[in-house]
Amino acid sequence: MGKLEELFQREGKEVPSFPELGVKILQTHLLKPEEEFWKLVEETPELKQFILDIANSPKYRKDAPPVSSVRLAILILGDTLAKNLVLGYLSKLLTRQTFTEFNYRLFWARALSNLVFATFLSDLIEPFPVHLFPASLLMDYGVILLYLANPQAYLQVLKRRRLDKAIFEAEEEVFGLNHAEVGAEYFEQFSLPRRFILNLRYHHQDPENFLPPDIHRDLKILRMVDHGVGSFFTHNREERFAKFKEISREFFSEDELEAFKEVFPKVANNFLEIFDLDEYKLLTFSEYEKEKERRIKELEDAQKKEELNLKELLKKYEEAKFVFLKEKEELLEKYFRLLERLEKESLLDEKTGLYSFPYFMRRLKEELIRARRYVYPFSLLLIDLDVSQKLKEKFGLEGEVEVIKVLGGVINKALRRCDLLSYEDEGRIFVLLPHTPSNGAMVVARKLYRKIEENLKKVFPKYHGPYVVVLSYNPKEINPKRDIPETLLINLIKKGIEVVKKQGKTRISLITLERDFETS
Repeated sequence: MGKLEELFQREGKEVPSFPELGVKILQTHLLKPEEEFWKLVEETPELKQFILDIANSPKYRKDAPPVSSVRLAILILGDTLAKNLVLGYLSKLLTRQTFTEFNYRLFWARALSNLVFATFLSDLIEPFPVHLFPASLLMDYGVILLYLANPQAYLQVLKRRRLDKAIFEAEEEVFGLNHAEVGAEYFEQFSLPRRFILNLRYHHQDPENFLPPDIHRDLKILRMVDHGVGSFFTHNREERFAKFKEISREFFSEDELEAFKEVFPKVANNFLEIFDLDEYKLLTFSEYEKEKERRIKELEDAQKKEELNLKELLKKYEEAKFVFLKEKEELLEKYFRLLERLEKESLLDEKTGLYSFPYFMRRLKEELIRARRYVYPFSLLLIDLDVSQKLKEKFGLEGEVEVIKVLGGVINKALRRCDLLSYEDEGRIFVLLPHTPSNGAMVVARKLYRKIEENLKKVFPKYHGPYVVVLSYNPKEINPKRDIPETLLINLIKKGIEVVKKQGKTRISLITLERDFETS
């Protein structure tokens, strides 16, 4: 008999069950191919409806007609977000109503924020094992098990926690064991990977003697998640953030660590909003400073009511004001830097209404990963209008942007829903065509050529048409051991457009990756 069963037997209770759908989600995510995971979503009505509802929400579809296909919904949301939504659905299955200090909604707000931060880290740390996503979400699930075993005893743990005692130390004092032990033993019954179980067991205390190096690396990442997210859920923000910085210097620069204070809450809050946890949205560090300012004012008012010495009151006020103004100035500077960065990485380009180029690059990277995994072709088009300078001279910069905006609408009407259109600069337009081989891409290229030529001849009667280069990617024709990043595809097609323009012999050209790869 394990410690978990002994605990519940001692309390005269049975070990609580885990939802059957929750077990399927975890087993499919951790043990089966990705295609099986999406199949589970398609074949489970409540998961399917959940994903479709989000994909059809105004945030993702705007005025577009709703979709009914899960596969199309996943394309709209992106693989990463869709997977996180399915994992996050566990919170909906497991949330309960309580009438004590223990708050399930707060628990899952923290757990879902952990999941978002794990995704944040996965873009910066390679390799990033897939089991760390559910591990980040469920590493504290043992807390719920301890509470269910004896609610009143766990409220004693929370009281000791408010005195700044470490949570697992308070649990051991009250229960004789901690939530990491309980959580690991509980999930072991579902035959999940041993590495996942060890991550749950040792995420607070890393024994250096007997675990292999990859487990130690996992535990370091989980502690980064714990301290990074924890700094937004505690009154000791700076102290907790300092621990996060100490662990994270191997992976983050100083500027990235500072930017995290302002950027992460915005990302996490979007996710919490999906799960109706708006009351637990995170405050950025700058917003937290504003809250500190409000508390300072309350202190001033309280001091006045208590008729404290005016001189002492003014002294404290001026000291607080000086510190606040200094911090406010620094935060404003960071805010405008972050605002500039966020604008560059936003989904849509505000001027043209087309997808922004940074977003296009992320989608191209995802498409490249999918094409390799499922072995299907896709094509990339680069259209050089060849009139950028003439447009500027005739209409000015704003007029050029307006022409590009109109052309974007014309091109979009000629494309499929799953195709992606983005404007970079200097009259260059990129088009991503999923599931499209070279012959199909050439058909699209000729169609777009005619559309653009027809529209720009209204402005320039002697216009000779754009330059169009087609680059097709087919995994069947590429050495699987050769790593081809999305940046290489972009560089190759840009090089191709320059060659075509220089030769001037043809307006539409095809680049085959297997032939032109070495010359890139």
